[in-house]
Amino acid sequence: MQLLIFLVLTIAYITIGFQFLKNRDISVFLKLTVLLPITSSLIPLHTHFQVNVYYFFSFIVVVAYFFQTLFKPKMDKNIVIVTALLIGFIGFYLLYDVLIYKENLKVINLLKDFKPLIFILFGFVFLYVLKNRRLNWKGKEAKKIMKYNFIATIVWFVILNTTGFISFATNDPYYSVTDIRYTSVGASFILIYYIAGLGVNRKFDKYDLAYILIPLFLSGNRTVLFTLAVIYLINMVMVTTNAIKLFSRIGVFVSAGLVLFFGVFSFNEKLRTRILTMFDYDIVMRQLIEFRFAPFIEKLNTYSWYDYFFGKGIGETIFIPWFVWRETVDNYNIYMDNIFLTLYIKYGVFSLIVVFLLIHFINQTKTNKRFKILLLIYFFIMGLTTAFMYQAKFLFILIVLASFSFETKTLNRKE
Repeated sequence: MQLLIFLVLTIAYITIGFQFLKNRDISVFLKLTVLLPITSSLIPLHTHFQVNVYYFFSFIVVVAYFFQTLFKPKMDKNIVIVTALLIGFIGFYLLYDVLIYKENLKVINLLKDFKPLIFILFGFVFLYVLKNRRLNWKGKEAKKIMKYNFIATIVWFVILNTTGFISFATNDPYYSVTDIRYTSVGASFILIYYIAGLGVNRKFDKYDLAYILIPLFLSGNRTVLFTLAVIYLINMVMVTTNAIKLFSRIGVFVSAGLVLFFGVFSFNEKLRTRILTMFDYDIVMRQLIEFRFAPFIEKLNTYSWYDYFFGKGIGETIFIPWFVWRETVDNYNIYMDNIFLTLYIKYGVFSLIVVFLLIHFINQTKTNKRFKILLLIYFFIMGLTTAFMYQAKFLFILIVLASFSFETKTLNRKE
């Protein structure tokens, strides 16, 4: 049954992919993705062999693009540069593994490390393919997608908390002993929508606030909540020149946050307790030092002098001690909970190339300077506690960023 569901969803995304090639309408893909429960607790339903069902949509689009370039005199300059750079980067580290770290040459681990690199290239392809068909962040489609995500979040949160649906999908003991939260791939749209709104001084109405805050609270993701609060405060400093007005806005922000906090969490003690721990200094420092950074410190003990410069190579795995009790999870993971340390372990100082490509992609989006700055801050803070490039949502975020613009003149149809 799990495989059947995976195949049905795969066919759906392939169909949408071919439809997109005809009409360049990205909204159908976005709406379907925010409606589906593409979340970590239901992996067997939407992911097999490291391939998520929504990847098939991107495969159709990207393969079609490169096929069409065979009949064109030239390709997009950005895509040519990124393709050449990634081929050289991957080729160098494969040779590095052959010469020094042959144990890294396991197909499954190499494919896992290829994914974030290749997906950055996919992002540039979508930037090009959608250059004349972008939606507007201030348009009706964006808000409609937010509404769909809000409804789906509520429905799936209730289902996962009141039924045995998770046990149908997985036997991982992790989900039987931890409180159930709901964070889907589609929820990433909320974050970008929020940052886009700040980028143009949008006045969020009551629906916007509900669509943004309630799903985020139900996710129980402390890092995301902290990050969005920091981004909001930074944005206020950037746009407010009057000190009294600035402190007044901060006061309103804190008050609204407290009201929402006690209101939303009044029905779920576990979520409230989880969020409160982010304000406990001792707990936060213990989690950072003993858990988040421990795998990196342990890995440093195995370094040779050249590893500090070139890294341990592509395909390198990292021992995660808290995976030991989970029988369904390999103790040696391809990443740790910090994207910057993960990349440094593998590529040393050359990890800056990967970071540069992401920054370059963000800079190429059709948005304004403030949006790009706030987005970089978001990625930086999230990267301290997650390896977001290795998560299933990474490609979706890139597609979302390529799909929207602040420039209404890029639209060919009425929203």
